[in-house]
Amino acid sequence: MTSCTGSSMTHKVISHFTSHRPLLFSLTMSRKLSNVLEKINKLVEEANTFDLVENRAEAPFDRDRETHRGLDRPAENFGRDEDKKVVVNLLLAQQDQENVQVLAIFGMGGLGKTTLPKMVYNDPRVEQHF
Repeated sequence: MTSCTGSSMTHKVISHFTSHRPLLFSLTMSRKLSNVLEKINKLVEEANTFDLVENRAEAPFDRDRETHRGLDRPAENFGRDEDKKVVVNLLLAQQDQENVQVLAIFGMGGLGKTTLPKMVYNDPRVEQHF
């Protein structure tokens, strides 16, 4: 009978340390947090050893980005007339206001991805239609 009482007491003690208990969770998380903080402190020490400094300066905002130059000089826009015509016709032909059509323009840098929608936007037929 003593062994039965002892085993039930052992079961009660063990049940307090299962993963469903807040005490065990707190202890486990405390250890993990301590390990993370220790690693962070080591990284800070290494950064100080190499004279690394934190730089929170933001990159300057450049209003005259290269992609905006295309429409400043319309005479320099070559090879986009047919593309512009296709996009303008698609926009003007769209009858359903509920289901708006979306056109994706993608490609390598410098191909005129920004210039094309600006050309379409500035087209007199598009301005008049919308």
